[in-house]
Amino acid sequence: MRKRIRTKLNNSWRGMKERCNNPNHIRYNRYGGRGIKVCSEWNGFNTFKLWAENNGYIEGLTIERKDNNGNYEPSNCIWVEKEKQARNSSRTRKITINGEDKPLWQWAEESGLI
Repeated sequence: MRKRIRTKLNNSWRGMKERCNNPNHIRYNRYGGRGIKVCSEWNGFNTFKLWAENNGYIEGLTIERKDNNGNYEPSNCIWVEKEKQARNSSRTRKITINGEDKPLWQWAEESGLI
C-alpha cells in the first residue's frame, strides 16, 4: 500500500471538496448547501495540482472564487493571500456612503483609519 503524503495544496483541494460535498462538514451550509460545486475536472488531485501550479499557486496562498456565488472551477478561481480572501468573504459588511457601496475595511483604508 502506497502512503499518501499530505501537502498544503492537497489539504486545500480536500477542504474545497469537503465543504462542497460533505453535508456533515461544519461549513457545508455556506458552500454545498447553497449550491456551490467543484467542477468535474478537479475531481482528481493531479489535474487540480497542475492547474494550481500553472496559475500562481505558491505555499501560503489560498484558493478564492472570484464570484462568491460561483463554483470552484478554473475560470472562477485564483490564488490569494489569506488576508485578501478574508476581506472578500460573503460575511463582509458593506456600507453605503453618498450612494457608493464598499466594504467597511475599504472605507476605513481609504479614509486613513487603517
